[in-house]
Amino acid sequence: MAGLLSRELDIPAICTDKYRYDWGFHEPWKGYETEIAPEKQDLFYEKIAALCADYPHFILEGNAINPRDIERFAPDAAVLLARIDITPMECLRLCRQFDKDDWTCRRDDDYLLKLFADYTRFARKWAAENPELLIDTSDYNAGIETAHAVILEKLNASV
Repeated sequence: MAGLLSRELDIPAICTDKYRYDWGFHEPWKGYETEIAPEKQDLFYEKIAALCADYPHFILEGNAINPRDIERFAPDAAVLLARIDITPMECLRLCRQFDKDDWTCRRDDDYLLKLFADYTRFARKWAAENPELLIDTSDYNAGIETAHAVILEKLNASV
């Protein structure tokens, strides 16, 4: 979704999950909401903020930033894209249908089902805690359309 919005809005997308993994912060299956140990979260945020400083506008994408912390990055616009009314099995079906060159292609179904169960749980929790940011992408096309409109409106208001 972030890639599509990045192309449509002509602003870079920074994949926080990629950096979480590349920089050695990735600790899956330990129950951390962002898959980063709480004592390492601030350092990770500092490193992401340094990347963001290179761009006047950017999209932060991924589960490595907790929505409650988004203001640390001084966004022009903040949205939480989450599939609220979708099961982990449906997430798996969709990723197998649409993700042709994605990291999910290198993972087996059992791994992804566990991961999607965690992501669904955290997405629902984050949505309940941040309803003002939520754009439900259970209907992918409608969600992307809404996100595009909301982000454009907020970007135009910040100019």
